[in-house]
Amino acid sequence: MMTNNSSKYTGAVYTPSYIVNNILNFVGYNDSILNKHIIDNSCGEGAFLIEIVKRYVIKYFSINKDPKELKVQLETYIHGIDYNEESVSNCKYNLDNYCKQYGLKNIDWDINSGNTLDINNYDGTMDFVVGNPPYVRVHNLETFYKKVKGFSFAQNGMTDLYIVFFEIGFNMLNKTGKMGLITPSSFLRSKAGTNLRKAISQSKNLIKVIDIGHFQPFNALTYTMITIFDKSIRSDKIEYFTFDENTLSPIKIEDLYYDQVFINKKMYFSSSDDLNFLRNIENYYLLTSR
Repeated sequence: MMTNNSSKYTGAVYTPSYIVNNILNFVGYNDSILNKHIIDNSCGEGAFLIEIVKRYVIKYFSINKDPKELKVQLETYIHGIDYNEESVSNCKYNLDNYCKQYGLKNIDWDINSGNTLDINNYDGTMDFVVGNPPYVRVHNLETFYKKVKGFSFAQNGMTDLYIVFFEIGFNMLNKTGKMGLITPSSFLRSKAGTNLRKAISQSKNLIKVIDIGHFQPFNALTYTMITIFDKSIRSDKIEYFTFDENTLSPIKIEDLYYDQVFINKKMYFSSSDDLNFLRNIENYYLLTSR
């Protein structure tokens, strides 16, 4: 994780490998991945993309031995964006460094330096969107403020940049695409998360939630959560997981209904018994405050 002051303005953090692997596993980037488009639109130096390329290369060589065709596929199906030019350069170097063991050289990676807020040429094309979006409060966004506030998910409250990346990710997905992000969990109940929650309640394609809880994968005082979306699914249930800090892996708790999770237009994740108790308390306060 970046610990210098620039992280305040860029939101750049390093994503641990166990988080990367959990997200890729949960979106299903394991077996049927060849000829499938995947993007990390805040890729940094390539924490996600390095593991993605590793999985792609291993899968490819399990059924095909032609390195020239693999080069073409890596150039075609692996995508990345980052605002920082140096990070993009380092990302490409890291990917090249991994691929050279297979004799792969001069790969023209589709890893672009640019502002993801301005890029829409990937819209509707991605089979997978994964990543760790930047966490930056809107008042620290300087020249990006107007661009951020132009997004639907940024219309309420003092928003954080990561909330906009949900909207960008949804736009990038094709009709059967899947998205997995690790973000702060503040959107569940904050005013800033109002439109994001509304979109989730309407689409019902949030299929898995992994609550990281008190465990801190980053050097930041914020609670984080992994959310998994599947655009091809409209479900009444969400699989709810907590996170085991000893094994660094999710633990399935139970399936929760959307009607349980949404209480007075906010979202809560806990056991069914706890959610029922909370709903009763919320309803009591609503009645007595009238």
